[in-house]
Amino acid sequence: MKLVRLLIADRHELVRLGVRAIVEAESDLQLVAELDDALEAIAEVRRLSIDVALLGVDVRSMGGIDACRRIRADAPRAKVLMLTSHSDDETVFAAITAGASGYLLKTATRREFLRAVRSVAEGKCYLDPVVTPGVLHRFKTLEAIGEAHDACGSAITERQAYALLSKREREVYSLIKEGCTNRDIAEQLVISEHTARNHVSHVLRKLNVNSRSQLAVSVQGSVEAS
Repeated sequence: MKLVRLLIADRHELVRLGVRAIVEAESDLQLVAELDDALEAIAEVRRLSIDVALLGVDVRSMGGIDACRRIRADAPRAKVLMLTSHSDDETVFAAITAGASGYLLKTATRREFLRAVRSVAEGKCYLDPVVTPGVLHRFKTLEAIGEAHDACGSAITERQAYALLSKREREVYSLIKEGCTNRDIAEQLVISEHTARNHVSHVLRKLNVNSRSQLAVSVQGSVEAS
């Protein structure tokens, strides 16, 4: 039986202790690191040859979703299971697009937790049943948008575009349409220019365009009119 090496990064000590208590009773699982900081978790995943990283969405320093993206880029062999109290569609979809293999709510039972961890370790995907309907709806929307792009380069509506973006990304999208630079966006939203640049990249990637100018011709109409 292959031993699955786990890391948990969550800002709440009780959550980390709870995970340890569950894992210690299982012969095929080993918790090798407990952290409350995302940047430390990213470094430890590679150093400790982690199989599955359990990440809280609100973990310190950079957040679990950005940490997930970094882990998948720096240590692609490692899988990520988001462990969180956030059940809204935007957060779930953002985690999946960042490369998470699983998404489990902290209200899950011990049995559900173990099923999720083992599924992800085996290379499968796992979604908490509570969030599954919303995620399926998002992917159906994404499929429809992909079909629209394939149909002779057909533009999509702004309502379809909004369906794919998080609340923050919608704000960035609106500022892009106004012609704002990354620096302008950073000043308007009171964030760093680096963060603004990342948000712009996420918007372009989600809408399947390569540049701001392509975005202008690929998305038509307005939310109210579409």
